[in-house]
Amino acid sequence: MKNIFLTFCVMCMVVMYSCTYDNLAPPIDPPVEFCDTIPATYDLNMKALIDATCAYSGCHIAGGAAPGDYSTYAGIKPPLDDGRIENRVIFQRGDPVVGMPPDYASAGPQNLTQMEIDMFTCWLEAGYPEN
Repeated sequence: MKNIFLTFCVMCMVVMYSCTYDNLAPPIDPPVEFCDTIPATYDLNMKALIDATCAYSGCHIAGGAAPGDYSTYAGIKPPLDDGRIENRVIFQRGDPVVGMPPDYASAGPQNLTQMEIDMFTCWLEAGYPEN
């Protein structure tokens, strides 16, 4: 009986320690040349990215399911100013619960590409200009 219990405990420990969590690599700051060659402004290119990944049907739109209306610059500016968007899109992007955009929505956007993250980072570092 003692051997069965010991074997059970060892097997439980092996199973527990064999599990891992996959984490995304931290974002790599885009090279300065990238930010110099791709001007990022809300009107020029960020609105399209935001509409496709944040303000898609039922999410960050007026009366949507998620807080905040990101379909206008005036609506997205407060969470940009207080760092909420940068935190959720850049720093917590690998967290399936709070990272944005969510990659669990079957009909919604998936994780941003590295180029989209770079463009978003350039926009943030430039002070997220409107136009």
